[in-house]
Amino acid sequence: MEAFGRPPPSAGIYGHKPTLDIVSVTGHAPGGVHAPAGFSTLLAVAGPMARDAADLEAGLRVLGGLEPPDSKAFQWALTKPRHRALRDFRVGFILEDPAVPVSGETKSVLEAAVRACERVGATITHGWPRTFRLEELFDTYLFLLGAFVFSVTPPEQRDRARSQLNTRPEHFTRGALSSFADWQHENIQRLAYRAMWERFFESIDVFLLPTTFTAAFRHDQTHPDQRMIRCQKAAPSASGISSATSHPRR
Repeated sequence: MEAFGRPPPSAGIYGHKPTLDIVSVTGHAPGGVHAPAGFSTLLAVAGPMARDAADLEAGLRVLGGLEPPDSKAFQWALTKPRHRALRDFRVGFILEDPAVPVSGETKSVLEAAVRACERVGATITHGWPRTFRLEELFDTYLFLLGAFVFSVTPPEQRDRARSQLNTRPEHFTRGALSSFADWQHENIQRLAYRAMWERFFESIDVFLLPTTFTAAFRHDQTHPDQRMIRCQKAAPSASGISSATSHPRR
């Protein structure tokens, strides 16, 4: 689930990453295998994948919903779409961010989708929310990820995990070794980003952006630890971590 945004486009299928905790992660890793009922990672999201985009709604209706004890207090229902015709939608978009350049193949497909929306009369708006900074968001994400990963590491493995933190990004390491006060500060920042997007979606209905910065690559049977490319700086992904070892050797 950590890499939910990348496998679907790389495998030629569709995926939907819903709102946090709409789909239970009970029984799944990370966090849901041994955790008690009601536990939330505050990061990991589960959702449907399908061969056809039309099947995603059906998949979410099947998978979505609360588990006990939350289901005793309230129920979840999928909301109705804001509009029915594409021409009535307000569509925001971003083709790439300076922190994450995308390939020409990826950008051209997204540009075609934006032009198609424009041709049928949809209202088109370019750009991130006014105060949004992708790299700042990514730093917050890395901090919270480090805190979560280290917190669920078995006690007998923590000394070894701590000794390997020097190979991790700075904000991941800070999160792993953080106090609760430090964690709460970053968690409040996470909630502030969520509130910002809530306000942004009062003026738009849909936001289009790349889910990954390159087209699907040829499958490589080499062990993931051996798949390396040289780069100046690891770039953040709009949907999560981008690791150099995620890509095959060139």
